[in-house]
Amino acid sequence: MMQGMSSMGEITGAELFLTEALPVPARYPAVGLISVSSDLGRFAALGVATLALTQGLNWRLAFIAGAAVALVGSVARTALRETPEFADAKKRLKSVSKRAHEDVEAIEKLPLYQEKFARSTRS
Repeated sequence: MMQGMSSMGEITGAELFLTEALPVPARYPAVGLISVSSDLGRFAALGVATLALTQGLNWRLAFIAGAAVALVGSVARTALRETPEFADAKKRLKSVSKRAHEDVEAIEKLPLYQEKFARSTRS
């Protein structure tokens, strides 16, 4: 159950990342491909579970396959770069605050504003 909830969070995160990172013409099929891939992944998981139950395969093989998928996902996640929209969020926040006649210095003191991030998620 926890794995299912976390995978739905990953799907939403991937959709948001692609929405921010890709230009408009390529954005729509890429985001749609995430939903299709998610459904194909569930179908493959159902197939592995069916094989494990009907053919007498060791259930641990399914967990080994899942660990391989998790490893690939971890490598992919660490190689992603931040989107330009996220990287420039502080600059845009400051600009909007000035136009709205808000106290820019108070916003700069917020912990979220002071947090550092790398353009690449690699540490």
